[in-house]
Amino acid sequence: MDLLTDKGLDKTRGFNRMYSGEEEPLLGHRIDEECTSVSRRNVFITLPALFLALFLAAIDATVVAPALPTIADYFQSQVAYIWVGSGYLLTHAACGPLWGKFSDIWGRKVVILVAVCIFFVGSLLCGTATNVEMLIAGRVTQGSAAGGLIVLVNICISDLFDLKERGFYLALTGIVWALASGTGPLIGGAIADNLSWRWIWFINLPLCGLTFFVLLFFLDVDDVGVPLLEGLKAVDWVGSITILASTVMLLASLELGGVTFPRSSPELIGLIVGGLVLLGMFFLNESKFAKQPVVPMSLFQKKSTAALLLVVLLHGLTYTASQYYLPLYFQAVGGASALGSGLLVLPTALTQTFTAIFSGLLVRVIGSYMEFIWCGMAIMTIGYGLFIDLSEDFSMLKIVPFQIIAGIGIGMGLQTTLVALQSNIDPRRDSMAATTATFSFVRNLGCCISVALGGIIFQNGMKNQKDDLVMALGPELANKFSAEWATPNAILVATLPWAERMIVKAAYVVSLKEMWVFYTCCAGIAFMASLLVGKPHITH
Repeated sequence: MDLLTDKGLDKTRGFNRMYSGEEEPLLGHRIDEECTSVSRRNVFITLPALFLALFLAAIDATVVAPALPTIADYFQSQVAYIWVGSGYLLTHAACGPLWGKFSDIWGRKVVILVAVCIFFVGSLLCGTATNVEMLIAGRVTQGSAAGGLIVLVNICISDLFDLKERGFYLALTGIVWALASGTGPLIGGAIADNLSWRWIWFINLPLCGLTFFVLLFFLDVDDVGVPLLEGLKAVDWVGSITILASTVMLLASLELGGVTFPRSSPELIGLIVGGLVLLGMFFLNESKFAKQPVVPMSLFQKKSTAALLLVVLLHGLTYTASQYYLPLYFQAVGGASALGSGLLVLPTALTQTFTAIFSGLLVRVIGSYMEFIWCGMAIMTIGYGLFIDLSEDFSMLKIVPFQIIAGIGIGMGLQTTLVALQSNIDPRRDSMAATTATFSFVRNLGCCISVALGGIIFQNGMKNQKDDLVMALGPELANKFSAEWATPNAILVATLPWAERMIVKAAYVVSLKEMWVFYTCCAGIAFMASLLVGKPHITH
């Protein structure tokens, strides 16, 4: 069913706007109140397929983690340990904005179907990999498609529902994301232990096929049908290439610094300088030359939307830390196994899931979102501040309540921030798809840099305590828990004699405290930035 009404612009006029310089929504996509005339039957068939696509993209970020040692051993390659995970995350973050713009040009349906196909191909390459280069190529292919799936699911839901209804359905995407993040390591560990690491990707193939055919026959959104060559002319290629290259270079510098290259090495400095130069070229092109920019510069020019994007960045940066570094605490200090640490982090995952549902329902009822963002950022700050109090005395009386408090704050900001951003743009001027893609890009960027920044702080903390560890343990044993070796060797702490174990535990706790202080400050800045956002109610 066509979503356009008599008040809408026809597709030809919509396409012509890409060359006219008019700041209106591209290709006839209608503003929110005109996007509700889809059949309920199709919607309720389509939504599970959209959620499945999101689940596949989200779970593949974490499902591989428990299998990395096995994969690295199989290929006899330490490169695999770094790039099988990082290759996915880098392209996942970098490609997001491009997919949103492509959907403006060629239509939502055809672009999301292409993304599903590319994800299928990437999964097939990973599952059949005969060498580590083929596996990394498959992960990069998967990541480029996953960035699109996450963006396009949010865009399709935003097309199907008006702003007041949208909060609830976007909250459901938060549930899917939390479920994927929480179960990914558990599923990956179970598959690697009982089947083969290849089945981590083979299992994606039938699910991709199911998703493709459901969306092909039932996804009912406006399809533009722009010819391929005309659409290619409309793409902002300078902006697309510079944002992709700069993001990959800057994120790679964070991932590789201190691990593959020393932090003062020419290679690392070259990545940073090159990334910054390309980033400057991107902003110059988008603000001065691009007719249809990949990222709407108006989002950074308005106080409310700029503040919201800062909140989104810091929210993503902060909540990712609990997924990666609470398990480190559980293993090093609590002596938990990889599976046990995954179970111990469930209070955060479950709490943020149910809070996201509740927040979405209330936004739908009362038509106001800022109260949830303000309270969420404040509660998240308190929760992460409490993590600073985690000590060598492993206590469930701290672990569970602290995670519940942090999870409430995380959940309140998961999707309300997207509703707020969409409500603060002018739908006659700004592309909703580009806005949603920018939201996903900024959040993914925060998630990617979170692990790297936290790792730098933690490694520096362990490095500063190396002399004390050498005195207590001797140089050979101390080296296993210094700097970059502290994270992979966390599980060895439980094997040490009691006296040495307590010394190493204390070193981990001190280093993790420094890291939690950093994330608490990030959450606090997010709260202060949220106070700058205007328009606390849904207005269109």
